[in-house]
Parts: sequence; C-alpha cells; structure tokens
Amino acid sequence: MATHGISGPAAEAERILDNVMAFNGSSVRRIVLNVGANGYAQVVLLVSNFVAVPFYILNWGMATYGSWLSLTATIMTLFAMADAGIGPVSGNALVGAVAEGDDRKALRVLQTFWLTSTLAGIILVAAGALVLPFVPLARMLSLSGEHAQSVTVAAVALLAVVALSFQIGIAQAAMRAIGGYASGSAVQSSMSLVELAAICTTLSLGGGFLGVTAAMGICRLVCLVILIILRRRASADFSYGFRHAHLGTLRALMGDAGWFMVFPICNAAAMYATVPILNLIAGPVFVASFAIARTLARTLQQAVGVFSGATWPEITVQYIKKNMAALRTLFVAGGQFAVTVSVFAGVALFSISSWLFEIWLQGRHAPPPLLVGLLIIESALAASKSFSDTILMATNHHLTYAKVYLAAHVGFIGLGLFAGRSLGWVGFEIPLILLMATLLVTSSILAGRVVGLTYPAARHALFDIKPMLAYVTRLRDRVR
Repeated sequence: MATHGISGPAAEAERILDNVMAFNGSSVRRIVLNVGANGYAQVVLLVSNFVAVPFYILNWGMATYGSWLSLTATIMTLFAMADAGIGPVSGNALVGAVAEGDDRKALRVLQTFWLTSTLAGIILVAAGALVLPFVPLARMLSLSGEHAQSVTVAAVALLAVVALSFQIGIAQAAMRAIGGYASGSAVQSSMSLVELAAICTTLSLGGGFLGVTAAMGICRLVCLVILIILRRRASADFSYGFRHAHLGTLRALMGDAGWFMVFPICNAAAMYATVPILNLIAGPVFVASFAIARTLARTLQQAVGVFSGATWPEITVQYIKKNMAALRTLFVAGGQFAVTVSVFAGVALFSISSWLFEIWLQGRHAPPPLLVGLLIIESALAASKSFSDTILMATNHHLTYAKVYLAAHVGFIGLGLFAGRSLGWVGFEIPLILLMATLLVTSSILAGRVVGLTYPAARHALFDIKPMLAYVTRLRDRVR
C-alpha cells in the first residue's frame, strides 16, 4: 500500500486507518446506529439549553437562576456519585458477559448492579430527608421569598431524581448489553424533550424550584418505565431482582469501580464545584453568566462525544474478543477525528459566539469574550482526548490514568485557587487549560499502549493529520 510520502509512525497510523475498509460489517452497523442515537441526544441537549435558559431568566431572573444552578450543580452532580462508580464498571461487565455468551454471569452482574444502586438511592434520599432540613440552604444560595421556603423540599426531591437516574443507568446498561444502545438512547433523548416541555410549562405557570423538580422527576420515571418494557421485550430472562445478586460479584466490580470514581469526582471539582464557590465570591449573576458561556463551549465535547460514546460498547466487545486490529483502527481514526473537529469547530464557535449570544440572550447578559475564548480552549482539549478516554474506560484500563487524573486535578485546581486570589477568574481558568492539555497527552499514551501502539505512533494518531488526509484521499478514489 502506498503511504503517500509518509514514513515511520505516521505510516503505521495510516496503515491502521486503512483497516477500517475491512472492518466487520456488523460492528460498523452498530457504531453507525449508536452515532445516530448519540447525535439525536446531542441535538436534544442543544435544543434544551437553547430553549430552557431564556425561560429560566424570563420567569426567575438571573439571580434566582444562578441560585438554582448552584443547587442543582451540588446535588445533581456531587450526589450522582453515590453509586460509588459501580455503573460504568457494571456496564462493561454486562457487555463483556453477553459477548462471551455467559448468560448466568450477565444475570449475576445485572442483579448485583441493581441491588447495589437501589440501596444507594434509598439511603441517599433518606439521609437527605434527615439532614437537609438542618442546612441553611436559603441563606447559602442567597434566596428569599417563595424560593427560600421551598428550597429544602426541592433539594430532597432532587435527590429522589438522582435515585431515579441510577435506575435509568441500570436500564441503559442492560439495553447496551443486549445490543439496544441506540434504541435506549433514543428513548431517553425523546423523554428529555418531554421533560423540557414540562419544565418550560411549569415556569410559564409560575412554578418554583419544587415545581420544576417535580416535572423532572415525573418525566424520568416515565422514561424508566419505557426502558424496562423495551428491555423485557428484547430479553425476558434478563431481568431485575436480587436472587442472583452475589457478594463475590460485587467485590469484583468494586475493585475497578473505586478508581472509576476518580473521574466524576475530579470532573465535579473542576466544573461543578466551582459554581457554588463562584456564587459565594462573585454572586449568582456572575454564576449564571459563567454557566451560559460554559454551556456554549461544551458543545465541542458534546459533538465529539456523539462518536466516542457510540464506540464504547463496540470497544468492550472487540477487547473481549482480543481483536486488537479493530481497537487500533478505532483509536487512530477516532483520535484524529476528535482532534480535527475540536480545533476547527473551536475556532468556528468562537467566531460566531457573539452572534449566538445576541440571538440566545436577546442581547442581554452576554459573557465576556475572553471568558468564552478560554472556556472554548479548555473544552477543545477535553474533546480531543475523548476517544483515548473511552478506550481506557471501556477496557477497564483506567487505573494508572485515574491516578494521574487525580494528581493533576489536585495540583492544577490548587494552582488555580492560588492564582485566582490575585488574578480573579482568569487566574483560575488558565490552570484548568493546562490540566486538560496534560490529560490529553497522558490519555493518548496510555490508550496507545492498550491497543498495542508505540508512543510515537500514538502521538501521530492524534496530532498528525497527514495520515487522515491520505486516508480520506484513498476513500475518495475508491468511491470513484
């Protein structure tokens, strides 16, 4: 095969890209379906953000909306980790067991997963109902009036929504294991649109924190019921319960789950825990402005996530089958795609950001361009490592990465807090950009090792676009 003047690691990356032409047809079909489902999910998310923010601001005002963001960032993100990381590990184990044809193991994993997450949800809601009445949430969030009176009940209700999300995660894991990733994702996305309509209607009718939370909870309960019905129709024997739950299975799952917890904890610290801190430092109006800018910037991660998330089940299957050629193809093609899209889309997004804010916010409360630019750089770096991250997590090779992830977050966030004292939010944001750059390099090296690539080849797979351009040229020639 001609390498079009490319030699060394770049040629190795190009040869791997060429293997996609011979990639298993059923694998490609599954990935395409998953990409379609993920694309639909991201469109729904973008529509939800675009529509919901003006409704919140119009009916509640910037200050109250900022307080709501602080409340939901704390509860919906931090307490979502109460399942102790068992979700992604159990999902991998389920997909692997089905790929191996071991139905007994799959049932054991599913029921252990269900029992553990259900108990975690019950304990979470009960603890919240006992503790939150003694926490001065209204004062902490600078609330007054009706919102101050209902905030405690709304907080407990949000914990119940988190517990429902645990159950939805179980249902989605079961759907992925039986090849229903696309249909399960489509159902959840469609119900997100229903939830958006319910929230906007509640806001228009003068609803407060509790009303919005109730709308969220009802829609997610309906989503869960639909997913359970779909799963039962696809595989009646693949059912919930605790008869086959096994302590040994739980121990095996928790071994990997503990280090999986590093990722949501660190992400919460880097992204969501900053919200209540900024609320105390700069007030709820700035929090709302910051959240709006970050919502726009994160569209880069969401766009790349359409593809990287779609490959997760397939990566697990190919790894169980020891098909390293397929894994290398996914790593190189996916990695170069992620970097290319992140760079070009990031530049395009920043160039039209002021126009988007003009339409989105009707010319009011637009975030500063410097804030938007720095957040886009951070998001582009995070998006660039999405395929490498997926390979590490889908194959349970996340242990070393989790250690680096934890150390880097502690170090750079600590540096950001120190710099932020004198430089403000700019001093806090720059270390976060350095953090994402560090994780991008680390993730690409470690994922390259998993798929059997040397470091130079892994580096070229992500940062040298020549093999990708040559590959596109060959595809064009073959089509002709």
